[in-house]
Amino acid sequence: MKLKRLIAAFFILALNFAIIGRAYSEPIIFAQVNNPTGIVVDNTGSVFVQSQPLPEFGGGGLLKFDANGNLMTQNNQLTGNFRLALDSASNIIWAQEMNGVLYSVDPDTLLAQPVIDLRAWIMGNILQSQAFNILTGMPDTLVMVNPVFGDIATSQSGSDQLDVLVTGLTNASGGMPFVLRLSFNNGTLQNPQIVVTSLPSAVVLPPPLDTFPSGLAINSGGTVLAPLPTELDPNNDVKATQLFLSIFGAEFPATADASTPNFIPAFESRPVFATGMTASNTDNGFFATTIANGFGCGAGPALLHFPSTLDSAHCILDLSSLGLTNTEPADIAIDPNNQFLYVTMPQDGSVLRLDPPSLPVGNAPLQPSETSMLFGTTPLPPSDTSPLFGTAPLPPSEP
Repeated sequence: MKLKRLIAAFFILALNFAIIGRAYSEPIIFAQVNNPTGIVVDNTGSVFVQSQPLPEFGGGGLLKFDANGNLMTQNNQLTGNFRLALDSASNIIWAQEMNGVLYSVDPDTLLAQPVIDLRAWIMGNILQSQAFNILTGMPDTLVMVNPVFGDIATSQSGSDQLDVLVTGLTNASGGMPFVLRLSFNNGTLQNPQIVVTSLPSAVVLPPPLDTFPSGLAINSGGTVLAPLPTELDPNNDVKATQLFLSIFGAEFPATADASTPNFIPAFESRPVFATGMTASNTDNGFFATTIANGFGCGAGPALLHFPSTLDSAHCILDLSSLGLTNTEPADIAIDPNNQFLYVTMPQDGSVLRLDPPSLPVGNAPLQPSETSMLFGTTPLPPSDTSPLFGTAPLPPSEP
């Protein structure tokens, strides 16, 4: 009997390691930026970072760095809390502001053109909207009060069809989450549509997701990954609403063959609080910045990787184990060659870079220099880009 129990225990441990792996990669500071939020990498390897203004110093804007961390250009007019996405087919950076304004940005000049004010459009057209409720599997009424918007991702479903998906909350002071789709046909915007929501009987979202919508990513197969809340468990001491990973087709419900939204069975007991997500071109998998519970990273801030099968998870970086327990990573991006991951760290004013260990290893790290930011006892080597205050020019990085 004892032998059978030992065999069973060993099997359970082996299964857990198969589902959740740990693979740490050593990060470096790619750039130092005031309050960095959104980030994206274009086809040339250039890195675009949104910097929010600081109350004491002002500044902020959209910054463009080369692959070595040298500042190339910046747009000081595009301030605010943005998330960024790349439309590689049209060579456009999409910038979604939290207050609802969506911009298209020229990646060469950073010239930004407003496309639509989603908040104004919703408040003027669909104060009450029917959307698919993932908890019931049926359409339900979503009441808008003062919506805010979060992460953004794009999906090219044809040579003339582009879908842009955005996460949101029905109220800036805390509301119901939703995912909205904007479709562009031959460059012409169709009416936005709220495609999926989750409407528990009570929502007590934990910070920062109580006021900022969760992350979102779409892989090249058209699979959307997004955390959505479930009902509060009356038998659980945790009083905050838990969010779990859900998937659905990027064209849902416009096309009959698009996958219907549902929660992922492999992670149904593992809550995830993610503000930034991105997809990998190499394996069609996903990366997320999250407060991770049950994913092999402990309960603190972490970076996770999910393969396209979405039946396992890997802890890429446990930030709490590096002395960064109180930080909240904002967003994550990967370059088109899948060599480097980039993560924005608003509290530390830094953009981290690391090799994704489950993918091909990247190039040699940037040259080290002095920094006061320590992971354990070893300093992180940053690029020579200094923090941004106002519009003062940055000193050039050394070759």
